[in-house]
Amino acid sequence: MNWVRNKSLKHENVSNQILHFTMSTMPTIDQHDKTIQLLDLLNEYQELTTIYRLHFINGFLNLSRANFQSEKTKFGKDTFDMRSYDACKVVGVIGDEFNVIDRRDAIVDCDFEDRNALELQQDTQLKNRKKNEKPTKTDNAANTYKDPILQFGALTPPQLKTSQEDFDRALKLSVQIINIRRKIATLTSELESI
Repeated sequence: MNWVRNKSLKHENVSNQILHFTMSTMPTIDQHDKTIQLLDLLNEYQELTTIYRLHFINGFLNLSRANFQSEKTKFGKDTFDMRSYDACKVVGVIGDEFNVIDRRDAIVDCDFEDRNALELQQDTQLKNRKKNEKPTKTDNAANTYKDPILQFGALTPPQLKTSQEDFDRALKLSVQIINIRRKIATLTSELESI
């Protein structure tokens, strides 16, 4: 009988140790919430990278279709307009995240004081000396931020415009992917510290 009692005591001690170990390593509600957030972010990251990849593939396919459709002009690095222009799209930090800012829209959307500051900044550009009149400030702003597709002329094939749209979407998605990666890194470090 002692033998049975000793076995049951040993079993109880082992059970208590296992219970104590699982209770001490059992995740809290905060860990569960962060783990679920991390899994959601990983899912969103995977979906966005797939879509991002498809936009780049479609962008290059449409670019090759535009080259095939046009017999006279080929669209590529040999036909780029190498004159100096300001970038139409920049990546900036708004709040805590990166965002793509289209400067052509920013001139139209900004309030009066910001628009005046932009116009004063652009007054330092070269002026046409053959004409006596000074170019207007709004023309200056419009000339500074040109649509890159216009470097190939006013009448571009629709495939080239579709290609540009695909690359624009891919750029925006890449910025979203970077923001998600930053959130994933933050959540991972928080979960490791708990």
